[in-house]
Amino acid sequence: MITKDLSRLGRNYIESGSYMEVFFPEHNVRYIAITDNYDSLNKQEMDIAPFKNILNDMYSRDISKKVLAGRMTRSRQGKFCGGQPPLGLMRDPDDNGHLIIDPETAPIIRRIFDLALDGFGNMKICKVLMEERIPITRMQTGTNCDVNYYAWSGSRISTILRNPFYKGAHVVCKTHQKGIRSNTYNIIPREQREVIEDCHEAIIPKTEWDKVQ
Repeated sequence: MITKDLSRLGRNYIESGSYMEVFFPEHNVRYIAITDNYDSLNKQEMDIAPFKNILNDMYSRDISKKVLAGRMTRSRQGKFCGGQPPLGLMRDPDDNGHLIIDPETAPIIRRIFDLALDGFGNMKICKVLMEERIPITRMQTGTNCDVNYYAWSGSRISTILRNPFYKGAHVVCKTHQKGIRSNTYNIIPREQREVIEDCHEAIIPKTEWDKVQ
């Protein structure tokens, strides 16, 4: 097996070391890292490899921290750094981090809040939306929609009604990653989330949003 350097095998020094010192020898795999002048057939070169793997791991962690810090800085400036914007909003073509009202789906959000202000509960709102054949997401042109396209749920309605983005605010972060390379996250309680007000045009006036809460 050949890679350009040791970092191409992996930047987690524990996993890289496990492959180089256990897996490859057990499976008779010769490993070569060209620019690091590493060849598993040369036993002397194996002595320095663990230290190089640790340095690669530290470099990877440092880059991850800087990327996260950059995203947090942009988020605290009111820039949207997530993936798909909430229903009713869309990215500004002139500023990718700024949200604008989506004329196609914003009426759905207004309809949901109007029903809530009229005293409708979550499940009753679901029933109205399904009867009116209102889609749960942005309509895709040229596609045949199945019944699930209109299947609203109480939890989805609750999430929409409690989302501060609809009053023009921005939530800095909803989750906290447990570790730099971890794919598991802790959910930040709503009362502890950092919210930046007046970041984009509101779909729902603040007074109405507060009343719904």
